[in-house]
Amino acid sequence: MDRLPPRIALKQLSDFLHEASIFYNTQLMDFTREHQRQGHDTSNEALRQWLWNDWTRSRDNPTRENFTSTKASITLLLRQVETAIATPWLENADLNARFEFSYRALKSSCDEIVRLSGKVMSDWQTCRFLAVELKNARVYANPEGPVLRQLFVGWEKGEPW
Repeated sequence: MDRLPPRIALKQLSDFLHEASIFYNTQLMDFTREHQRQGHDTSNEALRQWLWNDWTRSRDNPTRENFTSTKASITLLLRQVETAIATPWLENADLNARFEFSYRALKSSCDEIVRLSGKVMSDWQTCRFLAVELKNARVYANPEGPVLRQLFVGWEKGEPW
């Protein structure tokens, strides 16, 4: 079975997390602007919830598809990472232990993203939590970020890992 190198699989997940974070933050900002532009009472939680439900239903097809595909995309990309790391790839025990810790945090965060993405269109607060969780997960997925960078030192010089 063909599998991606861990760095590439993590980068693809990281890139998707980044794009999804931008998407959900944009949706929240657009919703808030529309809510304020129409002069709605921002302290009325029930009204805000009703407006969110109405607002998400009135989005165009590509936007609704972005809302509904997050769960499947995260699941597939995380499975791709799991396949990539199934074969031991770090020879240093300390680096391997560090990666395992980071991976558990990433998996936990992705599980929460999957859970939240299932209800994001019906609850505006869930969208806020999802936007934050997407950023958190990216910290653990990005092979060039502060958490995983030390695992891939030398890669940019043509060394395999």
